[in-house]
Amino acid sequence: MGMRLGSVALAVMTLALAPVVATSAAAAAPILASDLILKSNTANLQYSWRVPPEVGVEPPLFEVMRGKAQAGFSAGLAQANADATAAKKAGFPVHQYTDLRYWTVTADTTRLLALTGLLYGYTGGAHGNTGYDSVIWDRKTRTAISLPSLFSDRAKARAIIEPLVCKALAAEQKERRGGQKMAPEFEKCPPLSQATLVPYGGMTPVAHSLRVIFAPYVAGPYAEGSYEITIPWPEAVKPLVKPEFREDLFGVMQ
Repeated sequence: MGMRLGSVALAVMTLALAPVVATSAAAAAPILASDLILKSNTANLQYSWRVPPEVGVEPPLFEVMRGKAQAGFSAGLAQANADATAAKKAGFPVHQYTDLRYWTVTADTTRLLALTGLLYGYTGGAHGNTGYDSVIWDRKTRTAISLPSLFSDRAKARAIIEPLVCKALAAEQKERRGGQKMAPEFEKCPPLSQATLVPYGGMTPVAHSLRVIFAPYVAGPYAEGSYEITIPWPEAVKPLVKPEFREDLFGVMQ
């Protein structure tokens, strides 16, 4: 689809999409506000990572996310330096690479903490590349879980949700395009496997909706940017939500 991902950008996506699993006991030392940010600006790489304070309240989650950030920075810097050396040797211009990873809270319920990560990488070329990631943290089990694991029957839940997402996406595409025709691949609804999905609750204590994010080149050309769709959980999906998560998604059950 014309999307250019350099080696650093690929490393960013690989590290960001790896499963979040706490591998050791959290450190006894308190987590400071400064620990939630990791920044560096060298000749060859601008790197920035940040997580919201809610992550600092969950030490096992913080431990893993901070570890990935540090690993991502080390790998990215090594690759950027190597590419800069190779470019100079070949007589090509050297571009400072960019690697940004910003995480925000999308839902904060009694049991679940849901996060969305905005990823941006630039390794030269006409423009950088934007991607997304998500984490759903189960406070009871102290592990990251997948969105499908919230449901007792994943296939049935998907069959209910996917048409609603496609309908909302089509409406947004129509509004943006004003009747302009696009390439065939951008005239159809992408599968949910190509999107980032995460529970959404806004400022409420209930993750009452589903947020679906399509990165550039997935649901439209780069110029259209990302598509962010938020739909309330349909009532038809409620019986398919596992009992232990129903209150988090639908509120106090009567």
